[in-house]
Amino acid sequence: MLRRTRQRAEQIVDDAGAMLAEARREGDADRALMLAEQLDEARRSYAKVLKAYMILTRRISDERQEILQAQIERDKHADLSGAA
Repeated sequence: MLRRTRQRAEQIVDDAGAMLAEARREGDADRALMLAEQLDEARRSYAKVLKAYMILTRRISDERQEILQAQIERDKHADLSGAA
């Protein structure tokens, strides 16, 4: 779900950029100005999504590492207990 949200935000930025380029090619200055503002907003929103994505994936990775470490420790203790 996180990846899809990030990808969707990226697609919105790409689409906004394409629409802006089209407006500029067509010489539509008013539309280009409006779309430039929307592109800036889309980029700011994407930056927020990307930051949240990175924070959450880092937390998930850290938590996964803690779980694996706890399992390794538990297995070590179980092996030592079984050897006695």
